[in-house]
Amino acid sequence: MGISSAGIGSGLDVNSLITQIMSAERVPLDLLKAKETVANARLSAFGTVKSAMATFQAALKTLQAGGLNAQNATSSSPTTFGATATDAATPGSYAITISQLARQAKQISGAVASPTTDFATGTLSIQVGTAPAISIPEGVYSLQGMSDAINKANTGVSASIVFDGVASHLSLTSTSTGVASDFTVAATGGLAQFDSTSASVTKQAALDANFTIDGLAVTSASNSVSTAIKGVTLNLAAVNATASTLTIARDDTKVKSNVNDFVKAYNALTTTVKGLTSYDAAAKKGAVLTGDSGALSVPSALRREISTAVASSGTITSLSSLGITSQRDGTLTVDDVKLSKAISTDAGNIARFFNNPDGLATRLNLSVTRLLDTTGVITSRTDGLTASIKSLQTQEEAVIVRLTQKETALRRQFTNLDTVLAGLQSKGAFLSAQLARL
Repeated sequence: MGISSAGIGSGLDVNSLITQIMSAERVPLDLLKAKETVANARLSAFGTVKSAMATFQAALKTLQAGGLNAQNATSSSPTTFGATATDAATPGSYAITISQLARQAKQISGAVASPTTDFATGTLSIQVGTAPAISIPEGVYSLQGMSDAINKANTGVSASIVFDGVASHLSLTSTSTGVASDFTVAATGGLAQFDSTSASVTKQAALDANFTIDGLAVTSASNSVSTAIKGVTLNLAAVNATASTLTIARDDTKVKSNVNDFVKAYNALTTTVKGLTSYDAAAKKGAVLTGDSGALSVPSALRREISTAVASSGTITSLSSLGITSQRDGTLTVDDVKLSKAISTDAGNIARFFNNPDGLATRLNLSVTRLLDTTGVITSRTDGLTASIKSLQTQEEAVIVRLTQKETALRRQFTNLDTVLAGLQSKGAFLSAQLARL
């Protein structure tokens, strides 16, 4: 057994000696770990840049996906119907009269004393519209069991149990509205009381919605109608004797909000890159990406696109035409009054300025896509850092193996030395004692 502490054997402080030697041996490992820490910090920083770029690109896509042609649908009688509109809707007004709402088919059985008492064996099937009838597996059912079996069978009809204070009833409801969702129940044997033709059954027929748009009769299986007026979804809520008005108009507030979101996302991206690539002259210290050409290429590419006029957009050819100007720090600022006026008077040209083939949003989106592409500078940087980190970790593992072997060898050598010295000390003591006797 090796001696590893002072005062035993030779008195050598083996642990202290090995610790000092291994501390010197660990210098290459510490250097590798320091490099890995820096690489991880840079990789994290590029992740932050990519996140800001993705947010900016999302704002651009909102402008390109109809965000500059946002429409607002308003009902003169919200309790009668509501409405929403997409950018595909055309401004205008419509007179809406509703004579009938769509509803589900229902069927309620006669009274059953207990929901847990079993019926005699029988068969039961449900047919919705013209679809093939679906049979419930034959068996012995209670009211609760029958309800569970119907729901499990996915017949297009949902089942529940209603208690009237004295007895229970099987309530069946079609899962969709409209005449096509009407259903019939065919039952025999112990389940015959649930047949649609049973005298004890109460039925409610399904209905389609009937309404008019500017006098034109429209029928719908649902009270949510998205096919009657392009880009508009009507949500019918109540019958009205007098026509109510639906008004579709450009939503200037939403358009302005989308433009402002574009500016905010641009500023956030610019500020993020600036912070990660800055240099503190007083502290003589750079940020994690200071001097990195890949990171610096992002704001450079965006500034180049913003400073290029859009020739095909009529009276709006630059951001300054919208009251949006560049600041010394690279961010953009918005003159709210000027932007509001441009939207109210020249919305068509604003959309063209951003979204034409040579439009600003089109070019910026393309520029960001190129930077983030698999061959783009940002992806190249992150891929390179990821590979570098993996290589450093491989080197660290090799060094750790070497250090472990080195420490094992040192302990073995020092243990042997300690044993030899202890033996010599013992012989010396013996000789001293013999000489003293002489």
